[in-house]
Amino acid sequence: MMKRIFVVLALVLSTGLLASPLTASACVEDAVAQDVHVGDLVKTSDSSTVSYIAANGLRFNFPNAAVYKSWYGNDFSKVKVISKTQLSYRPLGGYVMFRPNTKLVQFIGSRDVYVVVKNNELRRLPSAAIANQVLGLGWTRNVEKLPARFGGAVKFGFDITTPGDYEPSKQTVPVEITWSTPLNMVVMR
Repeated sequence: MMKRIFVVLALVLSTGLLASPLTASACVEDAVAQDVHVGDLVKTSDSSTVSYIAANGLRFNFPNAAVYKSWYGNDFSKVKVISKTQLSYRPLGGYVMFRPNTKLVQFIGSRDVYVVVKNNELRRLPSAAIANQVLGLGWTRNVEKLPARFGGAVKFGFDITTPGDYEPSKQTVPVEITWSTPLNMVVMR
């Protein structure tokens, strides 16, 4: 009888059937980490919010479809649908801003209109006359409104007061996104 108990116990231990919960938890985390990679675009099945996974492991949400489309157009083919559990392993780091030179930004509740430039900087157009000079007469069709809460998390550069203050050709960013050329991240504070 004692020999049988010893044999059964040896089999259980050798097959790992008594693995600790800590080990099992680490395996789950490793499996989740393998499914989501730096540079991935992800969402859950019950939400339309798309997130970008950055090199620091954080996720950055696109606040709306217009911001997403400024980077990827109407192409949602690279967006992975993941579980809420997988998403929970990636803490929210902030939000993605419009791609430079694609849209103008106006925060809800404000009259100010901003040009989005590289390095997540917004530069104010102080008047419609200046905007007409710098961007042409159709600039108002390019204004997108964002919730005011995003205004507290971006960098504001100097005002654009003459056409020489803003050179669109110097504001382009590559189509292929890496952490060294981020998606104009708005880091939460």
